[in-house]
Amino acid sequence: MKRDFVFYRKKGGVTLSGGEPLHFGKFCIKLPELCAQDGIGIVFETCGYGDWEVLREYARFAQGIFFDIKHADTEKHRTGTGVDNHLILENFTRLTDEYERVVVRVPVIPNFNDTPEEMADIAACISKHLGKKITIC
Repeated sequence: MKRDFVFYRKKGGVTLSGGEPLHFGKFCIKLPELCAQDGIGIVFETCGYGDWEVLREYARFAQGIFFDIKHADTEKHRTGTGVDNHLILENFTRLTDEYERVVVRVPVIPNFNDTPEEMADIAACISKHLGKKITIC
């Protein structure tokens, strides 16, 4: 990464995405530590399904976090992703309680969450679980 530093300049950097970076736990913490030492910005992409302490540590180094919310309905979320959304929404609330540079992304997935009603439910779910540090724009 140092070799490509000229491309990062002051506003560029590294995006750590997946799979899911939280699944690598503390292993992935070393990369943002090294980036911070060298003045390289870092952004994380996550679905939020993972250990809170690891997510919190990522946030400590990140210039931003892209957080995916795929569905508001727990059972539909489990059917479509293999896990329910309780941990994800809990981590989203905790993260946005402490960290203000979070961008919520909703991947539009045909036959899973692509109806106007499901999008409205997702928007309401995001609003309901939004922590103290974030305002809706």
